[in-house]
Amino acid sequence: MRASFAERSNGQRDRAPQGQGEHDWVTLWLQIRISPDQLDTCQAAADKANLSIEAWTVLALEHAAQREPSATGEPAAM
Repeated sequence: MRASFAERSNGQRDRAPQGQGEHDWVTLWLQIRISPDQLDTCQAAADKANLSIEAWTVLALEHAAQREPSATGEPAAM
């Protein structure tokens, strides 16, 4: 997944027009392979949070990045 992210981050991003809220949004297309059981688990979590699988995935990736020691320069929270 990291290789896919890096590949797609190198110039293959669509930016929303400036002034569209407080963020400069980027659209990033990721293709990941997961088992049907993993998809069911993720979809159930998204449903429980009342989110689309896409929105839930963005939050899950952000949460994982915040827990990664290299992302914050601090040890991972446990």
